[in-house]
Amino acid sequence: MLRTTVMATSIFLASLTSNIALADDALRAQANAFFKPIPATMPGSENDTPERILLGEKLYFETALSINGTQSCNSCHQVDGNRARKNLVGCVR
Repeated sequence: MLRTTVMATSIFLASLTSNIALADDALRAQANAFFKPIPATMPGSENDTPERILLGEKLYFETALSINGTQSCNSCHQVDGNRARKNLVGCVR
């Protein structure tokens, strides 16, 4: 009896794991159809000028744009070299 129960449980768990894998595969296929790879260069970046880049940097670090005048984009999305780090601290009001 115990052997039958163990065998039935093993078969059930194997089928459950298989169903989860199929669901993961279906979700991945759906996401791949929706999201496209990130391009090597930003579309439109060929029109960037040094002045536009400087303006973007100033706006990114400007705290006066926040509701309380203390936060910039960099407060949450800190730039570290050439990549941004995610900081999961909530908004300050």
